[in-house]
Amino acid sequence: MTTKEFAKLCGVEKRTLFFYDEIDLLKPARILPNGYREYDFSQLPRMESIRLLQSAGLNLREIKSMLLCAVSYTHLRAHETRSNL
Repeated sequence: MTTKEFAKLCGVEKRTLFFYDEIDLLKPARILPNGYREYDFSQLPRMESIRLLQSAGLNLREIKSMLLCAVSYTHLRAHETRSNL
């Protein structure tokens, strides 16, 4: 979906998504040859997490760090589970 559609679905401005892309907080699913960004439904949980953490008072740097740790932990656990098989 387009940036505009995803922004509307998430209740944010398009420029918010541009900024999140710029700071590597939420990258588009793909960037088309014409430079347009596209997002998909699989990115909604990350956006919801960002919004939830913001509402809890965390700043974007803290949110980015938390989400990065969560991804790293999930990856580590998946690797650990495969190793035990």
